[in-house]
Amino acid sequence: MGNELQLYCLVSNLMANAIQYKPPGGSVVISLSTHNRTATIAIKVIGLRIPPKE
Repeated sequence: MGNELQLYCLVSNLMANAIQYKPPGGSVVISLSTHNRTATIAIKVIGLRIPPKE
């Protein structure tokens, strides 16, 4: 349960940030899963990153 407008703003902001800050040649994967009246949205940026040791 949630406020439709606030949920829309949250998800659209997360998607816009993922697209804006993805590395060159990278991609953004967005998935939605539902189970028992619960929705899970995952936004993942795929691409080269700074190595952990640095």
